[in-house]
Amino acid sequence: MRHAITGLIAAGAIAGAHAQTPSPPWVGTWELDVARSEYRAGAAPRRETLVISPNVGTYKITISRTDAGGGMTQSEAVATFDGADVLVVGPTCR
Repeated sequence: MRHAITGLIAAGAIAGAHAQTPSPPWVGTWELDVARSEYRAGAAPRRETLVISPNVGTYKITISRTDAGGGMTQSEAVATFDGADVLVVGPTCR
């Protein structure tokens, strides 16, 4: 019983330390505010969402967009933000 309690305390301490690691300010979900944005080349999209999430030492970037005509596209990339070029997969029409 004593070993089980010690193990639970150790596991909780490790999980708590990991949970307290602050995320960089660019991590999160970003919604485009179409009303406050300017478009000079083409029509503004109806909606656009950018999601940046941690992904095993890198960041996964996903851009989902609904264009003015209702067509949907999604592009994805995995990057380390170290200045190196990365492959972007997409757009995929749905």
